[in-house]
Amino acid sequence: MDDIYSWYFSQLRAKGWTLQKTERVNGSYDLFTRGDREVFEVGSGVPPATYVTRLSIAPDPCATTPPTAAAFVNCG
Repeated sequence: MDDIYSWYFSQLRAKGWTLQKTERVNGSYDLFTRGDREVFEVGSGVPPATYVTRLSIAPDPCATTPPTAAAFVNCG
């Protein structure tokens, strides 16, 4: 997984993404943000998957910098 995390880190950083959080204990993942609306997560998968990715985009009226879970939950 370290090679996968390293690859995503270098690729996303080159495209303007910022690493916001790294978790290696409970459900290993890296969380990246870009601007005030985009969130990208790379995490370990459940076999047979090696890893999973998630891309989320907050609706414009709910945007925060950096994007947060609250931006998605509290958007009405």
